[in-house]
Amino acid sequence: MAQRLTSEQWTIVRQKYETDPRLSFSDLASQFGVSKQAVHKRATAEKWERVVSLAELAARAQTKADHLVDGEVDAARLASIRESGVDEAAARRAAILERHRREVDGPRKIVYQALQSGDVEKAKLAKVIADSLKTVQDLERKAWGLDAVVAPRGEHVIVIERD
Repeated sequence: MAQRLTSEQWTIVRQKYETDPRLSFSDLASQFGVSKQAVHKRATAEKWERVVSLAELAARAQTKADHLVDGEVDAARLASIRESGVDEAAARRAAILERHRREVDGPRKIVYQALQSGDVEKAKLAKVIADSLKTVQDLERKAWGLDAVVAPRGEHVIVIERD
C-alpha cells in the first residue's frame, strides 16, 4: 500500500523532479513509495517545472570540470537550496569528465615511451589501450548524457544512469 508523505518529503520529491531531468513521475513514485498518480497530481496542482535540461546540465558539468581541473572552486553556485540538486548532478558529471581528461595521459605516456625507445610492441599496446579507453569513455558519456544535445520538440532523449 502506498504511504502518505509529509510536506518535507514532498519538498524533496519536488526538488528531485525539478533538478534531475532524467527522473519521471514513475521513478519518483517508486523511490518514495507512492503512486505515480499521486506524484502527477501533486506536480500538476503545484505547477512543478524542470529548472534544468540535459543540455544545460551537460554544459554546467563541463564548466565545473574545467574549474576542477584548473584547481578552482566555484562556491557561488552553492548558495541556493534549489540549485543544490542541480549542482550535485553537475558535480557527478564533472567528476566523470575530470577523470576522462586524466585517463588520456596513460596512453599518451606509453606512446612517448614507445617513440623514444622504438618499441613497436609498446606502440601497439598504447593503441589498444587508447581504443579501449575511447570505447569505455564514449559509453560512459552516453550513459550520463554528457554530450546531450537539445532534442527537437516532440522527440525524447533517454539517458540511463547506473550507480
